[in-house]
Amino acid sequence: QFHGDVGDLSFPTEGMRHKCELGECHVEWIGVLPDATGCGLGTKLLGWAEEQARARGCKEMTLHVFAKNHGARRLYERVGFVVSPDPHKSRAVRCLMGSFFVCIFGGRYFGFHLMVKPLAQASATADTS
Repeated sequence: QFHGDVGDLSFPTEGMRHKCELGECHVEWIGVLPDATGCGLGTKLLGWAEEQARARGCKEMTLHVFAKNHGARRLYERVGFVVSPDPHKSRAVRCLMGSFFVCIFGGRYFGFHLMVKPLAQASATADTS
């Protein structure tokens, strides 16, 4: 998702959708089948998303991860994401989203974290020697 995109319409209210800031790319959903975990597919998908973000001039990538999804969090940290406070979500919205995910995922996942990866811009100077 990029600045100006509506976001994931499967969320029941607009307040639950991520709103991208200018220069931000938000990874809405990413996943692989359980038998495919550990094969590098998640790393490749995130690499592709980063290429798209850089091509659009984004300065950072963001995503949300369920607090109990330790495998996904390790992947995101390995490729450069760090947990960050979520400036867009009030306490009430977090509670509503938590309740939504309890209903959808049967209580397996409740809390979630915002993770951010700054994107260093390529140097504009070229070697002229």
